[in-house]
Amino acid sequence: GVNSVANLVVNSGALKVNGNSGTGAVTVNTGATLLGKGTIAGAVTVASGGTIGAGFSAGKATLPAGLNLSAGGNGATNVWELAALQDNATGVAGTDFDQIVLTGGNLALGTQATLDIRFTGAATAPDPSDPFWQSVHTWTIVSLSGGLNPGASNFGRVKNGSYAAGDFTTSVNGSGGIV
Repeated sequence: GVNSVANLVVNSGALKVNGNSGTGAVTVNTGATLLGKGTIAGAVTVASGGTIGAGFSAGKATLPAGLNLSAGGNGATNVWELAALQDNATGVAGTDFDQIVLTGGNLALGTQATLDIRFTGAATAPDPSDPFWQSVHTWTIVSLSGGLNPGASNFGRVKNGSYAAGDFTTSVNGSGGIV
């Protein structure tokens, strides 16, 4: 639920925010994970070796003050989950797949920023014999709805993204979001 924490630092383990966080800055340090469902009000910075993910399976996290995944070294990671064989055209963000929504602030992704793809629920890894995986699909991973991506930054790496049915890649869409 709603809390009044001024500043939040995740040093180890996983912190699950379910609702609305306080207004201060949020820092996710090396070896720590922040999972968010709802609104995380403060600017979120994920250090090298730190992880962020929307929801606790498929979910949606709203960040009104920006997201910084530009750490060098091993880079910061966004865990993205597909929970149903649905895409932008047929599915619902936050139910069928993860999505981070920036309603303010800036998006910063470094060359070491990693998108870690995972399959949960009814979703299966790409298989060339499955009709769903026989065509191209698009998901909005980071949506900008008031936030900015001033450097047109993108994930530098995709983990768990190569299959016999094809490869996952990321790109910056016309509004600066990541698909």
